[in-house]
Amino acid sequence: MHFDLTGMVDTNINWTHDARNHLHTAASLRFNNTARCVMANTKGNGEEGYFAGGTAMISQGKFSGRVIARGMDTLGSFTWMAIRGKKDTGLIVITAYRVCQKAGTRSGPDTAYTRMCVQMREEGHKNPDPRNQVLKNMSSILEEWMGKGFHPMVMIDSNSDI
Repeated sequence: MHFDLTGMVDTNINWTHDARNHLHTAASLRFNNTARCVMANTKGNGEEGYFAGGTAMISQGKFSGRVIARGMDTLGSFTWMAIRGKKDTGLIVITAYRVCQKAGTRSGPDTAYTRMCVQMREEGHKNPDPRNQVLKNMSSILEEWMGKGFHPMVMIDSNSDI
């Protein structure tokens, strides 16, 4: 199997320090120490096991040497990598998970939607709308990197047609 970059959505993992280390170690062993990883999920309590939502990205091989920056949004709904290409070209790649619930939806306590609403309220949002907030947060990252001449590539589980 060969790939340069893979994105995973709805990973359902609480990406604790240990879980991050485990994925990075496994990817590094599989891909001859060339893997770079970035993972995201909503804020959690540090427990292992099922955790709704989340994303992850893995680059490997020569492609990993071109990764110049990587990160995630504060809600844990997307991860991103900026990749420098040849001749001053670049790519900003986002892997995103967009919750299916619309603002005001009643949802179970352990859903990604509820966790994001709680987190957004803690951050000062009076009417949290995680479904639309992910698009705003992604747009911010895309605009920043496109302003530097990078081309966008978005892999998203949008839970709807776009």
